[in-house]
Amino acid sequence: MPEPAAALLLGIDVGTQSVRVGVFDARGRFLSSASQPYATVYPQPGWAEQDPQDWWDGICGVTRDCLQKVGVDERRLAGISFDATSSTVLLVERDGRPLGPAILWMDQRAVQEVEEIARTRHPVLKYSGGQDSAEWMVPQAL
Repeated sequence: MPEPAAALLLGIDVGTQSVRVGVFDARGRFLSSASQPYATVYPQPGWAEQDPQDWWDGICGVTRDCLQKVGVDERRLAGISFDATSSTVLLVERDGRPLGPAILWMDQRAVQEVEEIARTRHPVLKYSGGQDSAEWMVPQAL
């Protein structure tokens, strides 16, 4: 691990419209950033999907660009922080390969599944107003 003074931190944010990466020193000083947008596809009204390969390509490319901007050797990285949008569902094969496009958090196709879940009257539903939401993971996974 690098010495604290030479240590660098990398932040990766995979959002709805783009991936953003920032490099900071151990004191939290901003050194560099880069971003890359990607497309959202709306195959039907109320549906919202993205190609997960676009995320991966963006993460790899933008991270490389960001580190090159400041001439950073990746061996100086002491930590990486990663975040992404919530309630986006991506079904994958056992080896991690995507089965298809990701269903984004804003997708509304799971309305019937929400109704099915509500009919169960499961006790945990009292914590969410008596029903799930079409934007949440369980209805989307169903």
